[in-house]
Amino acid sequence: MIEKIITEAKNAVVAAITGSSDIVAALRDSVTDQVVGAFKSAEAITGGAIGSVTHIARGAVKGFSSTAVDMTTGAVAVAESVINGVGKVSGDVLAGTTNAVRGVIQGISDTGGDVAKIAVSVVDGAISAAKDLGLSTEAAAHSAVLGVIQAADEIGGKVGESMKQALIGSASIPKDVLKAALGEKK
Repeated sequence: MIEKIITEAKNAVVAAITGSSDIVAALRDSVTDQVVGAFKSAEAITGGAIGSVTHIARGAVKGFSSTAVDMTTGAVAVAESVINGVGKVSGDVLAGTTNAVRGVIQGISDTGGDVAKIAVSVVDGAISAAKDLGLSTEAAAHSAVLGVIQAADEIGGKVGESMKQALIGSASIPKDVLKAALGEKK
């Protein structure tokens, strides 16, 4: 089921951006539509849709990774679009933020991108998107950082540790939020 969601998300992104004059806008629209669709089709299943956003984000990254879109720009666009999609359907935006960031980071890792370099930008974009939906900076930051930490733990090794170090070295992430998220992990 997970691979099916990832593949469908990837194929939808590829179809949306093929021939588009504004690839990033097409990417954003495709991802937002996929998230909204996942929630509408899973209305009767509590928690089912929020978990699928991780896989939609992961597949979307795979979909744009072979285009001319800069990896950081595309990764941020995917995270923001997933969060906006969750917000449109009155989903749990905090869980959506965590899952969006987690899926984006997994997708970047899958495609060989520099996850440590991109992680902080994805967190910053996720914080901005979640704040636009009414969350506090602290709540949005905590959820976004938690998504990176979960992905880092899943990826493991030097790559996982380099993402954590990138977060620690970032001036844009509140240190108290970072410390709390590093202690929580799940």
